[in-house]
Amino acid sequence: MAPQEIAATVPILAALLFLRVMMPMLLGFLPLLGIVLGHVAVGYALFTGAHLVGLYFRRHWAELEALYLG
Repeated sequence: MAPQEIAATVPILAALLFLRVMMPMLLGFLPLLGIVLGHVAVGYALFTGAHLVGLYFRRHWAELEALYLG
């Protein structure tokens, strides 16, 4: 497969998901804003993750086709 693409994708998604956990703590003085921004961060992480995985599948279609169809 392509480890350099995985090495670029995983830290981005991990940072976004970590931001989701940290946002309510960082904005403890405004709890509602922290919760809302945390949910925005996780939504963006899910959208970005799906996009990056889609790009990976598009670039490596032949290898994945052989993997799934044998």
